[in-house]
Amino acid sequence: MFGLKLKYTQKFYLGIGFFVFSFLLGAIAKLTFFLYLKSIWIRWISIIFYVISWVMLVIGVWWVGEEYALAVKKYFTYKHYHKHIKKGTKKAIQVGAAGTKKVVRVGVGGTKKMVRGTRAVGGEVKKRIKDGRKNKKNNTKSSAE
Repeated sequence: MFGLKLKYTQKFYLGIGFFVFSFLLGAIAKLTFFLYLKSIWIRWISIIFYVISWVMLVIGVWWVGEEYALAVKKYFTYKHYHKHIKKGTKKAIQVGAAGTKKVVRVGVGGTKKMVRGTRAVGGEVKKRIKDGRKNKKNNTKSSAE
């Protein structure tokens, strides 16, 4: 489930071992039961092992099921999700705040650059206007003479 780290005890893993081993033991017991039809002792030993394999299966399922049920139950509680939602919300707020600071920093830098550029251009325009007025005065004086 979505990156969940489930931690289990040795009892859980032993239960899985019992579960798998019970199938192996049961298969071997059935095989020996049908292969040695003439030997009564081997057949009885096979029956005993077959019964033991069922006991191991039940114990394995019990241990695995109990532990797994507790682990899964944890993920259906409000407290678990509240903790993760709270953690995720804090992270989102931090990321958003960092992004906002970056946008403001870039925006302020861009605005300052734009103001400097506008002042430089504005200074040139004022100079051209002044030069244009001087030229106009000079042109009118020279045409009057």
